[in-house]
Amino acid sequence: MNFDLDVTNFLRIGTKFTFTKRANNMTQGTEPGGTQNATRATNMMRQMLGSKPYIITDLAESYDDEEIRGTDIWLQNYDDISKEHRINAVVYADIKFTKEISFRTTAGADFRDKTRTRWYGNYIDNARNGRAGIAQLNALRWNIDNTLNFDRDFDKNNRLNFMVGTSLSSNLNKNSTVEANDFPDHEFRAGGIKTARSVTPGYSEDKSALISYYARGIYSLKDRYILTATYRADGSSKFSSDNKYSFFPSFAFAWRMNEEFFMKDLTFVTNLKLRLGWGQVGNQALSPYQTLTTYNSIKMADPNSNYDLTDNGSFLIGVKPSILANKMLRWETSEQTNIGLDVGLLKNRINITVDLYNKITKDLLQDIDIPPQSGFSNMWVNRGKIQNKGLELTVDGVLMEKRDFSWSLSGNISFNRNKVLELGKPAAQWGSIYAPAFLGKDIGNDNTYFKMPANIFIEGHPVALFYGFKTDGLVTEEDVASGNLPTYRGKPLQAGDIKYVNVNNENGLNDINDADKTIIGDPNPKFIYGFNNNISYKRFTFTVMFTGVYGNQVVNGNLLQEEDTAPSNPASNINNIRSEAFYNAWTPDNQNARYPRLRKTNNSGDFTDRIVEDGSYLRLSNLTLNYNVPLKANWIRSIGLSFTARNLFIITKYSGWDPDVNSFSSGSQKIGVDWGSYPSARSYLFGLSMSF
Repeated sequence: MNFDLDVTNFLRIGTKFTFTKRANNMTQGTEPGGTQNATRATNMMRQMLGSKPYIITDLAESYDDEEIRGTDIWLQNYDDISKEHRINAVVYADIKFTKEISFRTTAGADFRDKTRTRWYGNYIDNARNGRAGIAQLNALRWNIDNTLNFDRDFDKNNRLNFMVGTSLSSNLNKNSTVEANDFPDHEFRAGGIKTARSVTPGYSEDKSALISYYARGIYSLKDRYILTATYRADGSSKFSSDNKYSFFPSFAFAWRMNEEFFMKDLTFVTNLKLRLGWGQVGNQALSPYQTLTTYNSIKMADPNSNYDLTDNGSFLIGVKPSILANKMLRWETSEQTNIGLDVGLLKNRINITVDLYNKITKDLLQDIDIPPQSGFSNMWVNRGKIQNKGLELTVDGVLMEKRDFSWSLSGNISFNRNKVLELGKPAAQWGSIYAPAFLGKDIGNDNTYFKMPANIFIEGHPVALFYGFKTDGLVTEEDVASGNLPTYRGKPLQAGDIKYVNVNNENGLNDINDADKTIIGDPNPKFIYGFNNNISYKRFTFTVMFTGVYGNQVVNGNLLQEEDTAPSNPASNINNIRSEAFYNAWTPDNQNARYPRLRKTNNSGDFTDRIVEDGSYLRLSNLTLNYNVPLKANWIRSIGLSFTARNLFIITKYSGWDPDVNSFSSGSQKIGVDWGSYPSARSYLFGLSMSF
């Protein structure tokens, strides 16, 4: 709902109000640890003999579970239901004191009330006899902005605009959780959570605030030379008092060259503007309270255990530090210089925009792993400096324009190169690389069949390169007979195993180990691009949009399980694999095979270049057809009908579901890895719009 009212000739007020009610019944989705950490989609088919559970008898010793689970069992035994109510409200007031001086105040609030209920039945979580979780989120964000504006034309050649303002915003999040397992009756699913024999409540609350003061001045000479200067001070509650505030200036200059005398004869040039800019911006993207020592409650004794401090079967509650505080945390700062050119040709039927930029970001806010001897697993620090530089080009043009028909095209392409300039740590040996570096976050965890970082950050190199072993096909019988075949982590390799490249040959041991790891790929694309086609005929409008990425690589981590019968953990189940990997596995009769031999014990629990693939793609992202219905009634202004199709097809060499990977909902240190990513959904939408 929108409302605007001119109260007087100098006062205008208005409001915008939105209410949203949303309900979802979801499948297992992306989590901070990756989709595979819990129940990724491939696990649903991992050991499936059919669409229903089958009892294994003669092979039971090879499996942890007696039942092999199919996708229909997941549909019957898994719930993930969320319900959300959301209110957005904005009110404003504009006061015009004089022709040149005006004031605007705006207040806004965003309130969310969300409940999420999850249930795991016995067939997918039989070790816990049913498991449920209920989470309640109450979130409130509000802001108040005030600006005072001065705008004056001194004469036909000189114009000055000056603005000062303040902004105050606050975020409050309250999370209540209840997790339970061991249900005597599964009929009520999560609704019977009170009957569970083990119930664990949880509660967390965080609050942060940001205050800003800013000023901006724009001077225009003949509307041909335009100079802009901005200065702002930002203060965040996430930092300690010594580092709470930071200051960020910026400058920009624009020159309308087409209005100069030397351009008068170039009549086909409608617009030619040169833009120069330099500025700094800050980033405070970290969790609240990282500069403070906070505490969590813990159970000191479990009445179900043999270790009972209370002697009466009750709980003894204590507290412990939850984070390692860093009072020295400060704003992350990015400094950018850019040069741009805007060109309009043939009365702006053709428009070209070119931008060159160079951005240096220092004091990077990073959540790093620390030695467990500290009693903590991680802490936030300011560390490192990176560079992003590149070129962006946009072209759009009207190819045809007649009374009832028009056709326009637009396209864009971006080339970006990044580099780690500083890491703030000494050089060390990382596999075959000696340099200042650190490894990214682990992919997988202790509860999965795999746990290892895929990315490495090396000073002087692009961000988040893939790190692992290089390979050279499969071990042949001739390799084994030669006697020169290296071992793999001290174990002999056999014909049909993956053949690793001995990059380092540390101490002449002829063994493949961590010292042989090296750079095996790059997730950073050479360029990204997109183009649109828009056709209008009478009351019809047809729009199609393509997007694409070229030159990046993706680690298809799913292949560690889907192309190998043997898990890295010998105690785990033998995996089912892709039919291609099964029928084309190495055997004495098929020595030119692409895939390694079938076996129960695994010789590979590492990332290798065998699973690094080309991530380039071209996607038909959006196709829309609109029709404007002709009207004769005066009481209605317009009626529009629309059909939209999204993600109709993708062209790619990637063997997974979707090269636009999204396995991890958080973490800038796990980049370009497909770890059970869900593919982009294809959707079809029909719409009706009316205005009165």
